[in-house]
Amino acid sequence: MNHELIIVGAGVAGLSLGKQVPELNPLVLDRGRGVGGRCATRRVEGGIPVDHGVPMIHGRSPELRQLLDALKEPQPLWDWPMRVRGEGTPCQPQAYDSRTWRAAFAPGVSAFAKHLAVGQNIRLDTEVEQIRLGDGCFELTVGAETLTATRLAVTCPVPQTAALIAPLASDAPELAA
Repeated sequence: MNHELIIVGAGVAGLSLGKQVPELNPLVLDRGRGVGGRCATRRVEGGIPVDHGVPMIHGRSPELRQLLDALKEPQPLWDWPMRVRGEGTPCQPQAYDSRTWRAAFAPGVSAFAKHLAVGQNIRLDTEVEQIRLGDGCFELTVGAETLTATRLAVTCPVPQTAALIAPLASDAPELAA
């Protein structure tokens, strides 16, 4: 099946890209069971959310701040953590730049990714095994299926991205760089 844009990775970067270019009708692929990538939340006994990966969204971007401010559900918990105590790496006050803002979410940080995913064409449990250059397109092997796209964005973490695009380096010197 041919697509205008395929995005590999349903983390915040991939989902944000998909939201910004709806006119390309992007297909977002992720090998995980849910969206969020490193913004992952698991439930433990009693349904208590525990974040794995990043514990909060933080930054300086006015656009991202506006997006978070517009959220009605779940509402961000601003300036979390409010108190920083202790000596370990996550407790060092200097780790929190006063020019940045921070937001956590009571149901877990994956709630932000789930918000971004609304209305998008997403296929989970879908691992991209190989990417090849076709005739004016990218060809992605996904199990027994081949997907094609005129545009491709690979937004998964660097080690997975490097493994996927390494075979393309001999055909595309700019990727080898």
